[in-house]
Amino acid sequence: MDFALQLWSINEELEMDFYGTFEKVAKMGYAGVEFAGYGGKSAKELKSKLDEYGLSVAGSHVPLDRLKNSLQEEIEYNLEIGNKFLVCPRAEFSRRDDVYELIDILNNAASEAKKHGLILAYHNHAREFEKIDGEYILDLLIKHVPDLALEIDVFWVKYAGLDPVKYIKQCGDRASLVHLKQINGDKKNVDFSDGVIDMFEIISASKYAKHFIVEQEKATSAPMLSAKRNLEWMIEDILKKDN
Repeated sequence: MDFALQLWSINEELEMDFYGTFEKVAKMGYAGVEFAGYGGKSAKELKSKLDEYGLSVAGSHVPLDRLKNSLQEEIEYNLEIGNKFLVCPRAEFSRRDDVYELIDILNNAASEAKKHGLILAYHNHAREFEKIDGEYILDLLIKHVPDLALEIDVFWVKYAGLDPVKYIKQCGDRASLVHLKQINGDKKNVDFSDGVIDMFEIISASKYAKHFIVEQEKATSAPMLSAKRNLEWMIEDILKKDN
């Protein structure tokens, strides 16, 4: 099974040596990356380096204002680098009208992306499990944006008090991307080996996932070391449970 790394996990390393860090990620054994910014690089140059290191693109986090105001530019860039998933990484909402305004923006972006063979996904935090009109906000997005895929962040589902395995199953084929991120009993983001989420169960439940993406927002050691440990632990755990 192949895993990608959300590059935000190692953001400081990228700022020091963008392409050198790509090479290190590939040597760790990651098959792909998910972007959270492009380091000011051209799409042509970025695609060349991805090919050089044998890395695929599992997605790209595109801020909501870019989806609203610079969508065509993002579509063209991501087509050139070979990325299929544009991901809205977060949205702010304090009232009901904000949620329905977000629904309109996502519908427009999802429809336009679809014309070019791309897919718009939404990445959850815990906030999307607050209720409006008697439903979780994330469920409202699913209901009212028919072309929207989901990037389920299992850390934030658990943080909100839900069972991420059950929620992924509930989402069915809308759960196209899965963020593998670990949580402990104190609701802290920790290395995979030190938390309470069974990643093997997550993967087993994610029957429609196109990519599994490792992320760690707050590394308990050096970020690159945590990225390496998480991948090794994930592979060892899968092999152990498969046998």
